[in-house]
Amino acid sequence: MKNRIFILLSFIFWINFFSYGQKRDSVYNYKIADIKAKPIGGQEAIYRWIIENVNTELLNRIDTLKCELFRDGKVMVSYSIDNNGILINPRIEYGLGEPYNSEALRLIKEMPIDWIPGTKNSDTITIRTATTISFCQSNDNK
Repeated sequence: MKNRIFILLSFIFWINFFSYGQKRDSVYNYKIADIKAKPIGGQEAIYRWIIENVNTELLNRIDTLKCELFRDGKVMVSYSIDNNGILINPRIEYGLGEPYNSEALRLIKEMPIDWIPGTKNSDTITIRTATTISFCQSNDNK
């Protein structure tokens, strides 16, 4: 029963978290955008940039125990894409502690990727979204 409640609450959280948008200079809050903000080049461009620019020293430092016990070695950074397509207000939603949280924030803040802003009723709006960065090596070869 507890497992089902947790899954339901998680589902509700993710729906609200990833589809929340707010129109600037207005009293309207949107729960669902008509079109979500999109990175030019797609999600692949974000992950390619992260892989090319992550501090590899941190990847080599993280231990297997931390990967297994703490969110699979992942840090989630949420941020807003404003109505001009500019990334603003990045923050850690969950993380591993330092120095991993700082590195994840650095990667998101320095990301040179342009965004297409989200829309609601043909107006551009600010959209909150997130990227998860894993500092653990994949164990797919086992």
